[in-house]
Amino acid sequence: MITHEMNVRFSPDQFMPDGTVKASALQFVFQDIGGIHAQLLGLGYEAMMKDNQIWVITKLKYRLLGSILPDTDYRLVTYPKPHRGILYQRDFQLFNSAHELVAIGISQWCVMDYVTRKVLRTNKDFEGEFNTEVLFPEGFDRFRPGVLTPAGSYTITESDLDRNNHTNNGRYADMVEIVLPGRSCTELSITFAKETRLGDTIALFTSPAENGKTIVCGMVDDQTVFSALV
Repeated sequence: MITHEMNVRFSPDQFMPDGTVKASALQFVFQDIGGIHAQLLGLGYEAMMKDNQIWVITKLKYRLLGSILPDTDYRLVTYPKPHRGILYQRDFQLFNSAHELVAIGISQWCVMDYVTRKVLRTNKDFEGEFNTEVLFPEGFDRFRPGVLTPAGSYTITESDLDRNNHTNNGRYADMVEIVLPGRSCTELSITFAKETRLGDTIALFTSPAENGKTIVCGMVDDQTVFSALV
């Protein structure tokens, strides 16, 4: 079975005032273990760059199922799914010391040409037996903002960039927190529509959604770069 696991822990500053782990904290550990696993399987950053290709995340979703505490060890497990067309999926499971599942996540990826920044259709895939467990039978959430209310802006700095020289996906969750201060995220869905780079100023907006949820989206030059359902 193609899986990888590692121990993770969260520092006190990675929690909201009500004790809920921050969305960005989960995104960063998901990103870390996914990158490590891809490298172990021969499709990490260096291997992909030999062909001028990079992994780019397009969607991410997670759900908290139990309590996550600071300065406590958790076991994080990840596994990819066989790709469909241009899309690749990776799942995540977070367990506490009692082997109880406390969080699940799913991410969707594509392969992009590093120079042209165009999405590629490729036959590259991970080799081995895939885990067929379905964490989210409903799939990714579909949502579209209605009336937009301006909610500030965020300018991308060097500390926000990843090794692909675009904004790290976890930073968008930080923008959600800026727009909705004190709002804990027991479940988050986020779509990454367009990459942003150093110096870009992202205009932030909110829009009401069903069941008391809120859509947060960011735009550059009137083009949506991300949208999140909280």
